[in-house]
Amino acid sequence: MPSTLLFDFFGTLVNYQADRLSLKYARSFDLLQSRGYAGSYDEFNTTWDQCFEARILSSNDGLREFTMEEVTRDLFSQLCPAAMGDLHDFIEIYLAEWSEGVRYIAGLPEFLTGLASKHKIGLISNTHHATLVEGHLERMGVRELFEVVVTSDRYGYRKPHPDIFHRALLELRVSPSDAMYIGDIFNDDYTGARGAGMRCLLIDPEKRAACAPEDRIYSIFDVKRKLEEGTEPVESPELAVF
Repeated sequence: MPSTLLFDFFGTLVNYQADRLSLKYARSFDLLQSRGYAGSYDEFNTTWDQCFEARILSSNDGLREFTMEEVTRDLFSQLCPAAMGDLHDFIEIYLAEWSEGVRYIAGLPEFLTGLASKHKIGLISNTHHATLVEGHLERMGVRELFEVVVTSDRYGYRKPHPDIFHRALLELRVSPSDAMYIGDIFNDDYTGARGAGMRCLLIDPEKRAACAPEDRIYSIFDVKRKLEEGTEPVESPELAVF
């Protein structure tokens, strides 16, 4: 049994809306308008998405992470240079609106508390703004359970780069063979963790990923069953949220 459990965040410990364009950013748009932006909301939203996609494409070469500050400057340069002085206010407003698509999983705080009584637990997350992850952990009431929180924007590299996994292991002072990673994306989480020498459990209820069958789980709550010798995961119903 591993001494240490490391978790992904988005899609693993919380559910979220991955499609940025499907969310509403009325207050973010209002801020730009107050600084003289005369374009439409659709133009703003489409340009914002294009700025993100361009940064993501660039970061794929070397897996260097970009920050919210960088992508917001890209947006302002194209649409509203006069808003540069409001960059940090815009980021906070935008992330609050984006977070309306985040859903907490019922029963998760109690589940993590149980795991933390027997294991060290930590978190490794790709994100463009570390305080976004930290803030959600605080609101969920679980931040104190995590001995380390390693985010790609602060570390500089994003998953599946092995160094971000090694950074968390170094901070926890554990070897890869004594740790297990839990995530939901085959390339970022499963391939990344295994490339860093760890076993990974992949949340893959629809059995789409080419992971080893013994590494597939159907929900975050199957982690406990996988840790119990000889117990196979059981398909779980759709998780309730609150």
